[in-house]
Amino acid sequence: MMKKFQILFVVIALSIYFLVLIFQSAEYKIKQIDNTSSKNFQRTLNINSNDTDICKIPKYSPFNSEARKFYKKMPDITYNLLYIDNEGNLSFNNINWKKLNVTPGSSSVTCEYSEIYRRKYSGTIIEFEMQPFVKMYSKVKPSSDFLFAKCSNYAGSVIYADYFAFTQRNPGPRNYKNDQEVGLIIIGLDSMSRLNFLRQFPRTYRFMRNYLLTVEMKGVNKVGVNTFPNVMAMLTGLPVPPPPHNFKNMQFLWDGFQERGAATMYAEDMPQINMFNLHGDGLLRKPTHHYAYTFWQAVEYSLTQHYSSKYCLGSKTKFSIHLNYIKSFLQTYKDCPKFLFSLHNELTHDTLNLASNADDELKDFLKTSYDAGLLDRSIVVLLGDHGHRIDSYRMTEMGRMEDLMPFTFFILPRNYRNTDWYKTLTVNSNRLVSTYDLYKTFENIMFTLEKNVSTYEGSSFRKSSSLFYPVSARRSCYSAGIPEQYCICSNSYEMMSAFETSNPLSMHAVKYALLEMNLQIKQATDLCAELFIDSIIKSTHIFNKARFRLLVLFSTKPSRGIFEATVDFSTDDVQLVGDVLRINRYHGESDCLPHDLQIIEFFKTTCYCMTGRGTNVVN
Repeated sequence: MMKKFQILFVVIALSIYFLVLIFQSAEYKIKQIDNTSSKNFQRTLNINSNDTDICKIPKYSPFNSEARKFYKKMPDITYNLLYIDNEGNLSFNNINWKKLNVTPGSSSVTCEYSEIYRRKYSGTIIEFEMQPFVKMYSKVKPSSDFLFAKCSNYAGSVIYADYFAFTQRNPGPRNYKNDQEVGLIIIGLDSMSRLNFLRQFPRTYRFMRNYLLTVEMKGVNKVGVNTFPNVMAMLTGLPVPPPPHNFKNMQFLWDGFQERGAATMYAEDMPQINMFNLHGDGLLRKPTHHYAYTFWQAVEYSLTQHYSSKYCLGSKTKFSIHLNYIKSFLQTYKDCPKFLFSLHNELTHDTLNLASNADDELKDFLKTSYDAGLLDRSIVVLLGDHGHRIDSYRMTEMGRMEDLMPFTFFILPRNYRNTDWYKTLTVNSNRLVSTYDLYKTFENIMFTLEKNVSTYEGSSFRKSSSLFYPVSARRSCYSAGIPEQYCICSNSYEMMSAFETSNPLSMHAVKYALLEMNLQIKQATDLCAELFIDSIIKSTHIFNKARFRLLVLFSTKPSRGIFEATVDFSTDDVQLVGDVLRINRYHGESDCLPHDLQIIEFFKTTCYCMTGRGTNVVN
């Protein structure tokens, strides 16, 4: 018995001795972890340890075994009633009306419509107003882009109601002046990585590759956690300034295009999570000639949406309404230079797989627009702001990497095949690219437009580079302006090894991250509950020659939040790398906070109100 105690004592003493050595020597510590860590999940890349300053872009199959477990084909969306023709005239779908045993325009049915306009800013959250109803007896072409129509039977009961969006020409934009002028059409999908685009939109992808002059950018790296910093980088070329955000004095790309005579449109659905309203005071003036926020807010407050199938408005999917509004813009200004920025949220924001329902709609939009010559004088960019960044798939290594790598495709006019722009884009397709680079590229397109007088000054962010010029093959995240926390380069993570969650270092990393979180909240407000460790879900050792680094995934109580933190250890210091990120869904947990804290990502995602929790959503 005494011998057993002696052996046990020796084992414990040796364990303490080695643990002390780990804290004293970072170099020894890394070697120990590297030699004894559990199963290695090093990426299947050809890594040359001598090329320390070259970014090795991760290469995955979109259907690898880890991703396949989360992928599934979603059932088709069911439709209600409605119809609008290609000229923007309000019309009726006779087939669907027959199902109601009603003849549009007959004496038993009275139809009327109301035009919807943007209200002059008054400090309220309601930015639309509806005009008095006008009776209609046949097809109608409204003055406004947006209208609501309804039909009632002889007893006054509404039997049909719907909303419509179609571009009515603004007199401001001019026609093209020469063959060198081109427009810019940006079609964005929220939370869509490159690999998930390949899974969800296979028919669209094949059409783009086989029939359009398409360049797929395989190394695009996001620069911020969510939509706001990444889109601001695209549209302004600059990092997000400190709050408060009223955007009053900011210059956006659409300002420069509009000064040069282009027709402009900004179209984003889901006004409750519109990036400018969610993270600031909204856009105080109408930013572009055509602005979809007015339409979608009217829809949000409507009974029609309340009684429609999810993801539909009446007989149409909301995604088809979104695309048809864009297409009407291309038709209306076919002979004019154009700038369009659009972002669709609803199908892709909360779910990994629902976007597959939109594959045919997106492919048909591109095909019909191409066949009609609507893309001949514009460069089309399909892109994401970031990948899927919440819930179970995000907790995998591949899901984490997809969050960092949004999809981006450039579609050039058919006569650009032999141009330097096309050739250089092709070379850059395998280079490291940031969303700041997209701004510089878009700015190059803007500069093809002749100008008379312009006050647009553009961005001076020194780390961005136009993709129409060669990007260095030896570019690093630092030189591209990409924060270390979001860097995709494999030489930043030459080896990632599973690390024991029970190891004292894992616990120390989580405690330190939680200490910083609670301290930051306490310094700002006393409305939030203190957070405690619920469990350590996962710990990963990231091999780094300079320091010992752990990536920890942990849950908290009482909020049930799941957070990811990167923590560096040195012989005499512990440090957070970047921000602590919440990667599971949250619903109104921080609604007690004042507006100036609500618009800050950290407080919105981390605070768990002691009282006054509501229905806020993740973005």
